[in-house]
Amino acid sequence: MRRALTVRQTQVIRLIAEGLINKEIADRLDISKDTVDRHIEAIFKRLAVHTKAHAVCVWIKAGFRARAKRTLTDVLDCNRK
Repeated sequence: MRRALTVRQTQVIRLIAEGLINKEIADRLDISKDTVDRHIEAIFKRLAVHTKAHAVCVWIKAGFRARAKRTLTDVLDCNRK
């Protein structure tokens, strides 16, 4: 079952969609890399996915395109499971 993301998880997935790596996300949000890793694990669980690419695809398909590059779905094969 897919559930809504928390505010912080949404911030993290937006930055993933922008192409930032975990350390850059940590720096941008002023949190530790370990905390980012835990947020990503929680995102995977909530979206029922196993990779960042799939998480971003599910997030975009759900209508949360804010700040994600328009070409992201062209780069990622979001039609795959």
